[in-house]
Amino acid sequence: MQVYSPTLKSQDVLVLAKLIALQNQKPYSQKDLAHSLGLSQPEVSNALNRLRTAGLLSDAKTHLKKLAAIEFIKHALKFMFPIRYSGMDRGILTGPSTDFVKEKVISGDGPDIIWPDPSGKNRGVCVSPIYPTVPKENKKDPTLYRLLTIMELFRGLGSTRH
Repeated sequence: MQVYSPTLKSQDVLVLAKLIALQNQKPYSQKDLAHSLGLSQPEVSNALNRLRTAGLLSDAKTHLKKLAAIEFIKHALKFMFPIRYSGMDRGILTGPSTDFVKEKVISGDGPDIIWPDPSGKNRGVCVSPIYPTVPKENKKDPTLYRLLTIMELFRGLGSTRH
């Protein structure tokens, strides 16, 4: 018998981050998640199924397994979704370039690191976000923005070892 082993996709990480951001808030629907993330409802449903199969959600797909999520973020993100740098452009600050990270961590004087976004106010080295809609969706939800920015650090942003 072959056991189904899901391959997590980048939108699954986006859904996981949103579920973490929604902790201690009212219950959510798949439709609400889809709308808030710029995904379709079937994409959210599939993401929840993959997260459940990976052991990051309960069998009912409603309860986040916090310790499993922490372990996944700490140890797997950088291998499954490595940082991809590209040239200089305009965009939204992320990782070690954000004010809330700078006030906690001492970093070098290099250029800012940004997610490319034509309406962004900062210029810096571009990195691909975990999912293409991240810059757009982060403008709607500051908690999700902070969480995804911190997750970028676990993906390897700001690391001296490239």
